[in-house]
Amino acid sequence: MAYEILSIGDGEMLYEAFQGAAMIFRPENINDLIKSGFVLGTLLITFKYLTDQQMQLNYGLVAVALYTTMFVPTDTVSIEDVYTGEVRTVANVPIGIAAPMSVVSTMGVKSTSLFETSFSTPEEASLLGHGYLDSLNTLIKIRNVGVGTAGSNPTLNGDLARTVNGYIENCVMYDMELPYGNHEVTKQKLEKADDLWESLKTTFINRDTLVYLPTVVEPQMTCNEAYVTINNYLYTSEYQAAWASYMNGVLGITDSSVSASDKIDVAAQALGLTALDAQKFMRNALMASFLRDGPTAFIQRTGVEQVKMQWSGEQSVFKEYARPIMSFVEMFTVATSDSGVSFYTRTAWDVADGPIFSDVSVDSALGAHHGGV
Repeated sequence: MAYEILSIGDGEMLYEAFQGAAMIFRPENINDLIKSGFVLGTLLITFKYLTDQQMQLNYGLVAVALYTTMFVPTDTVSIEDVYTGEVRTVANVPIGIAAPMSVVSTMGVKSTSLFETSFSTPEEASLLGHGYLDSLNTLIKIRNVGVGTAGSNPTLNGDLARTVNGYIENCVMYDMELPYGNHEVTKQKLEKADDLWESLKTTFINRDTLVYLPTVVEPQMTCNEAYVTINNYLYTSEYQAAWASYMNGVLGITDSSVSASDKIDVAAQALGLTALDAQKFMRNALMASFLRDGPTAFIQRTGVEQVKMQWSGEQSVFKEYARPIMSFVEMFTVATSDSGVSFYTRTAWDVADGPIFSDVSVDSALGAHHGGV
């Protein structure tokens, strides 16, 4: 029978740990060590008899019994990474290591699944299905996105970032700074806009800006012409393809059947943001990055928003530490599985890791949903 082990840390590291255990406990590697230990144990028992007049053979008998029942028989271990679904197999693993690790990992994952069921956690927000705070991390990555490799065409002609920054500087800021008249663009309008790019529209015909786009021959245009030209370029198939490729890289998408819009839709559903339009969300994030981080930045995020987004979105930082920690816990469990009955008293703590992370993940998702992302 093969022992099934479910890894919520790093399946590859756990595989290497079991490979090491299988190698160490090969008869040709461990026999000499066991013989040395048996001789040393016999000497200690003899010494104990000489000093205390007690022949404690029970210790030796228990040690021999445990070794012969737990570390002489071997079996196959099947290690499954719950995040990727990848399965690795290790043969000739001692039952004393395979059995307790199988029990601990299976109980932990099943308990996590039960916790998520009891919380009515959406499948899109599940710890085992998508990872810790995956939905929040997806939207946070989009909020901080730039134009990246989509700023020019494949032959490196054009500069979208320079064009939009120039348009904001020469047209949008000019409109906002006018001391009189009806403004087409206001700070209040931008902060409440459903479509940020649409709210940046100006129709000045007596003020010019430069447009550096692949489709433009004469770069100098009026603000009205510049907006129309930029808007048309944003909907060209060439730009859409470059933008999609760049966003796949930002979100770490390697599956060609999954698009950035699909991943954003899943994240939005996990947070209960069913009305969110993925394409508009990405375009808003791009324009907000020009307003927020460019040389003409004039929208500043409040301290409340910074705190709210910081605590909810640091999944990437969490992964840097949490998954290595979980990997260490799993490998430590493998390494200490021969420590006797006291090992089993610590099983509950190892099993509790998954449900605890699940609880924190769903609470964070609910907090972001009610507080606004």
